[in-house]
Amino acid sequence: MKEGVVRNLLAVLVVAVMGIVSSVVGDRELIFPELGALAVGLLVVPKQVWHVGKLQLILLMGGAAAIGWSLVRWAGVVGYGGQALIAVAGVAILMYILGVSVPPAIAAAVLPVLTEIDSELYVISVVVMSVVVVIMQDIERAAGVRSVSMGFWKRRKEYTLRDLKRWLLIILCLVPLVVVSVLVDWRFLIAPPLIVTLVEFSVATSGFRHRPWQVLFLIVFASAVGTTLATFCGEMGISPLFYSIPTYIIMLGVFSLFVKPFAPAAATCLLPMVIPVEDVWLLPIEVLMGGAYVILISAIPNLACKRSKGEKGEKGSKIEG
Repeated sequence: MKEGVVRNLLAVLVVAVMGIVSSVVGDRELIFPELGALAVGLLVVPKQVWHVGKLQLILLMGGAAAIGWSLVRWAGVVGYGGQALIAVAGVAILMYILGVSVPPAIAAAVLPVLTEIDSELYVISVVVMSVVVVIMQDIERAAGVRSVSMGFWKRRKEYTLRDLKRWLLIILCLVPLVVVSVLVDWRFLIAPPLIVTLVEFSVATSGFRHRPWQVLFLIVFASAVGTTLATFCGEMGISPLFYSIPTYIIMLGVFSLFVKPFAPAAATCLLPMVIPVEDVWLLPIEVLMGGAYVILISAIPNLACKRSKGEKGEKGSKIEG
């Protein structure tokens, strides 16, 4: 129990550091909501959640942020919908190159696309905060509250043709939601945590598939809590720092009730930090609609890839870099 409290406090500290820096500098481009998910997966949960090493994580997160930033800077002609799809494909390729699997990296690429961030400060912020998370995990290990931690470089994950098929199906499943998002101009129908949720649910071994209603509740509740506090603080002229921390603490408390935390929900509660106050009220509606869609549609890549398990010749079709 005590160890869990310490891990939670360190996760809150990481989010607080981001909030403090963004408040002092006065720049929203230093805010990276998916940091909340990384802190849950790498600091709160005592086991190794993602297949990644320390240096690989920093390179992946920095590379993903650079992909999103580059798309905003130089690919405006395809619109944010096209940019989002390219960002997902780009991060999938980057994970293959590095031989890792960290779905939250997708959010690092999609966020600047949706919020039109074109400053190098965003990329720097993502890299720095990734380093902070790595350091915090080492502190947990030294303090004796964590028995398993990332190595410097994780042994390469072997990707198969089935993985390639899954990624293609994930991107295709995103297309209808992206089209609707563009047509009604509701950008956060494809909020980064929702895309990460689609990826998590599309993995056949994911335990989240067995509790879809619980996951939908968590991400909608997270958006509602974040929106409520953001609206109140915005009207009072209060810094994002003062609502990001209590919002995150509330979500960690809810996770403790459900026993198994869902990392994308931790990122969802911090999304209001990067949304204009006048538009933030729409977030829970967008998250509810987008979340229901991605959870339902994830059955397609999941079942399709399950069926391909027994396909002849699949055994020798490993994609190795």
